[in-house]
Amino acid sequence: MTKEVMNCISNPIMNRIIQSVSELGLCTTKQLSTFHKDIPQATMYRYIKKLVAAGVLTIVEERKVRNVSEKVYELSFDYNKVAMELITDAGKAGENYLHMFQQFTIGLTKEFSLYAKKEGIDVVQDGSGFRVSPFYATTDELKEMAQKIQAIIQEYSNLPNIQGRSYRNVAVIYTPPRDLEEELFMEEIKNFLDDKNRIKVWPSKVAKKKAVLQYMASKFQIGCEYTEKEVNAMIDLWHTFEDRFILRRGMVDMKLIERTKDGAIYVRLSPP
Repeated sequence: MTKEVMNCISNPIMNRIIQSVSELGLCTTKQLSTFHKDIPQATMYRYIKKLVAAGVLTIVEERKVRNVSEKVYELSFDYNKVAMELITDAGKAGENYLHMFQQFTIGLTKEFSLYAKKEGIDVVQDGSGFRVSPFYATTDELKEMAQKIQAIIQEYSNLPNIQGRSYRNVAVIYTPPRDLEEELFMEEIKNFLDDKNRIKVWPSKVAKKKAVLQYMASKFQIGCEYTEKEVNAMIDLWHTFEDRFILRRGMVDMKLIERTKDGAIYVRLSPP
């Protein structure tokens, strides 16, 4: 997957074109313009040219219509399959997903920017808005909610373009799951970490010392055995104030890590 293809998929307007071609199979620029009346024809031609250059669209036929050559396009790949590959790539899933989201939000920001620059806008009357609604849900519950929201959107997406109706976009974003306990914990110890989340200073207060030791212990896998050399290497990797002994001994004293009597083997214990 080239960067150019990923940029096309991430671009809001080109993404709409790609999805339309995916649904229609074979189509012309004229058909796409009819499908997306809000996209100026010049813009449509420009983006289609970019999609062809990037290898996303393929010209499969050229028809003569009243002495004008009309090109027929199709997708060069399975759109849904490629999008899924991007966000499930073990090595670059996070990078790809963030890039796609950034391109998505750039498109939304541009749309809001154009609106905000208009004279005499009435945000309330125009019905534009955004909000965040926090909630708890399992993955299955989230899927169920998404299906219900999509059903509502689909009902309105089929409304004809008649006088009094304006073209609108509904952007649906489901944020990644958050571990609030972990976030609160990281907030508690942030003053003792550097920009790479390495322990940069040993706290003076007992409660903070315990929190820092818990953080250090979390870098070891529960139930795994480590030699003292391996423990020292891990501590050196995650601290910068050059006192591995105080961290190693502290984890043992707090029973975060268990050490054999001869000191040869260390085992990360399960949290209580």
